[in-house]
Amino acid sequence: MGFVEIEHMADCAIRVWAPDLTSLFVEAARGMNHVAGARIGTGPRVERGLVIEAADTEGLLVSFLTELIFAQESDKLGFDVFRIRVSDRKATGMLVGARLETLARPIKAATYHNLGMSRSAGSYETQIVFDV
Repeated sequence: MGFVEIEHMADCAIRVWAPDLTSLFVEAARGMNHVAGARIGTGPRVERGLVIEAADTEGLLVSFLTELIFAQESDKLGFDVFRIRVSDRKATGMLVGARLETLARPIKAATYHNLGMSRSAGSYETQIVFDV
C-alpha cells in the first residue's frame, strides 16, 4: 500500500496501490496531500461527513479527491484521518482533519486524464493526474 509521485509534462501525477478499494482511496488522498505540500495544523480537529455516489469507480475517486480539494481551497481544511467505506459506486464515512498551516502547491483539480484503475491478485492500482 502506498503512493509515488510520477513525472508528468505540465501537471503532477501519482501512482497509487493498495490491497482494497477503500485503502486505495485513502492512499490517493494522502498522495494528493503530499504533492500539494499540505501541512495540517495541530489546532482543533474538524470532522466532516462524506457521502458520494458516481457512475463508476474512477468517477467516484475523482469526486472524492474533488471534495478534499474544495475543503482545502474554500475552508482551508486538510484531512489526514479517513474513516470511510468505498464500494464500486459509493463512498461514505467521516473525514477528520484541521486547518491547514501551509499548502505549498495548491491543486486546482483531480482529472480524468489517463485515469484508469486496475485490479490484480489482491491489489488495486491507479494513476491520477492533478491540475496544478
